[in-house]
Amino acid sequence: MADAAWIARTANYVLETISAQRSTWQRHHIRSETERQLRGQIRLEDCERVAEAVVAQALSPTSAIAHGDPDITDQPRLGAVPVMFARRDGSSVYTIAGSQIYTSAQVLSAEQQLIDLAVQPGGRQLPKPIVTQAVHAYNSANPDRPLNVGQIAVVEGFATSDLRIRTVDAPAGSGKTTAMRVLTDAWHTNGGTVLGLAPTAAAASVLGESIGARVETIDKLLDVLTHHTPETRDSDANRSLPQWVLQIDQNTLVIIDEHVKVGNLKRLHRLRAAENRSIRGVGFGVGPHLALGVVDDLVPPRWCPRIPVIQWTFHPL
Repeated sequence: MADAAWIARTANYVLETISAQRSTWQRHHIRSETERQLRGQIRLEDCERVAEAVVAQALSPTSAIAHGDPDITDQPRLGAVPVMFARRDGSSVYTIAGSQIYTSAQVLSAEQQLIDLAVQPGGRQLPKPIVTQAVHAYNSANPDRPLNVGQIAVVEGFATSDLRIRTVDAPAGSGKTTAMRVLTDAWHTNGGTVLGLAPTAAAASVLGESIGARVETIDKLLDVLTHHTPETRDSDANRSLPQWVLQIDQNTLVIIDEHVKVGNLKRLHRLRAAENRSIRGVGFGVGPHLALGVVDDLVPPRWCPRIPVIQWTFHPL
């Protein structure tokens, strides 16, 4: 029975699902997820009515926060829209239907916590000679493809910074992964461990081969951490921690591939776990056009190195 309590629970679940993937959303995002949740739960003749009720609840002021649009609010608005210029829902035909952007208090809270974590000092730093040695070793082994100025700046900036979180903003083909390989070598030389994380298993496999370190998916790490919290430790989900998780400590560097594709709630969960273990975290990926929500504010521009030069590699036929 789709009563008011059931509709409220479904709307909350829809919002949880959407906010795990996005920082902001529009009506069509909520409607699509609502229809997915209603499949097999509601009779066909009731689907439209129930779907509209769930969407209305999910977008109500008690559940979501509507973003203001300066282009609209700066213009004079009629107290009442004339009938000839009104849609069936009463909105003006001179506004774009479904263009209102929403977020939630939970997402805004997560974004603020991420910004606070991003500027925390205390990260492990490598001695400058170790970094210089790693750069020189790579350039000597690859004389035809030496590191450029931007890549060297990324390696040095990440290795010698005391911030717990660093990011790099660079286009595809600019050599981000190569820079991460040199950073990994320097970190290993100084006695540290490196763990890579990626959004998908395919990306994890490629990153692992590229940097020469263990790489897992972000969801796998979060699943392990979720089932080893004090709340779940004594439940049936309890199991021994994998060795690669036990090796994460204050000497560990975590490298996240395509970090901008990770939802803010997942990102916060992972960074909280990193904070509890005093480990360093760096993220790299194609930006800024893939940035979601707080990613643009996660690290101030002066702390975010860029690799403006794209590396082209030509192989003989």
